Amino acid sequence: MRVMNGINAPKVVECYGSDGKIYRQLAKSGNDDLRQDAVVPFTPSAGVIEWVDGTLPLGEYLIGRPVMHHFFLERFLQPADWFEKRLAYARSVAASSMVGYIVGLGDRHSMNILVDQATAEVVHIDLGVAFEQGLMLKTPERVPFRLTRDIIDGMGVTGVEGVFRKCCEETLSVMRTNKEALLTIIEVFIHDPLYKWALSPLKALQRQKETEDDMETSWEDSQDEYEGNKDAARALMRVKQKLDGYEDGEMRSVHGQVQQLIQDAIDPERLCHMFPGWGAWL
Repeated sequence: MRVMNGINAPKVVECYGSDGKIYRQLAKSGNDDLRQDAVVPFTPSAGVIEWVDGTLPLGEYLIGRPVMHHFFLERFLQPADWFEKRLAYARSVAASSMVGYIVGLGDRHSMNILVDQATAEVVHIDLGVAFEQGLMLKTPERVPFRLTRDIIDGMGVTGVEGVFRKCCEETLSVMRTNKEALLTIIEVFIHDPLYKWALSPLKALQRQKETEDDMETSWEDSQDEYEGNKDAARALMRVKQKLDGYEDGEMRSVHGQVQQLIQDAIDPERLCHMFPGWGAWL
């Protein structure tokens, strides 16, 4: 067993299964609602997560700048294999970016995005920051998804203008077509009594002050459930607006919405305001 980095200090445990094989698992507890991850929960804030074998965190590979294109050159030596894997990478980045934007997935720093070393597809982990709660952090996350220099570097000479943009448009189009089903699933969170909207770790961070205020009143505490319901309704409304194509108060086509999101994601003004640990330069 070893302790990993992170505010909640998760533990990596290697267990011997009844079949004689070793299975690596992540035991995690803290303030996150672990039901948002692929996890076996023990309580709403503690559980065991399956370890994604054969993957490499982006942050561990990106030790120079820009170097992401070397990932494919070093691991896939045959031209056809190299082309196939780079295509899979671009498609997976596009699909995960669009889905992540719709559900407001944040905290996409370089250690929360893994690369499968066999397929070159990206795998997102740590899904605790959702429904645009990243905007409530002390240093707000102002980009819709991670599309930094090294992410683009792995897509080849066309960058965001090739396979990536087309796959973004196709993914967004599919989600728009099925928006009623998506909204029905997301609406469950509003009526989930265990999902702590008002008392989420991000809400707590938002309420943190430079000096502690010990004069909090009981009236403020009584507003938690009410505020939580408002946050949930607001989150659902924002998801609906995204699926309808509203950006900056204007209705946009699929092509126009993707264009706006890409511009926001690579905007230096937004990236330079990100929290340093997010690694906007990678």
